[in-house]
Amino acid sequence: MTVIPIQVTVDLPEDEVPRAAAGRRALARELRLLWVLDRVRRGRVSIGKGAQLAGMGRLPFLAAMTDHGMAAIAYPAEELAYEIDLLTAR
Repeated sequence: MTVIPIQVTVDLPEDEVPRAAAGRRALARELRLLWVLDRVRRGRVSIGKGAQLAGMGRLPFLAAMTDHGMAAIAYPAEELAYEIDLLTAR
């Protein structure tokens, strides 16, 4: 499956946007990462797909998730307690 990228225009305050092209590219990467992290947080894409969409390896993407306060493993405490009970009952 071929992915065809699209461009989206975002209005930002002029004094907050870098003037240099390299700074603008860094801003574009940061905005893309934030968009992908939100998609993962909402459960719309997996962590692996998120890493791919962000153009990162899985470990750097997991680190980015942690940097943005996201848990890399979403495992409800109740399920963990249940499974621990099952394992310790043996």
